[in-house]
Amino acid sequence: MAEDKLEVTVITDSSYSAGTLNKFNITRTELRPDLYLVTWVEETTGNTVTHVQDYENLIAYTSITDLASRGFWNLKGRIIPVEEPQ
Repeated sequence: MAEDKLEVTVITDSSYSAGTLNKFNITRTELRPDLYLVTWVEETTGNTVTHVQDYENLIAYTSITDLASRGFWNLKGRIIPVEEPQ
């Protein structure tokens, strides 16, 4: 996949049905080796998403604005590496 594209399959979300495949145009900035800032706007909702992805420590931090609810979330989760199919 291109460096400026991201595909996400929804597992649980109040805005999308489970199994929905979302495609986003992203901006990715390397902050240091194995640490990236990734941002995008969800076209269908206008929500903004900011990720800090730390592949050295396998942790992701996310901030999301939800325009419909005027909500703002800060989340933290583990990055679980997945082997690419051969």
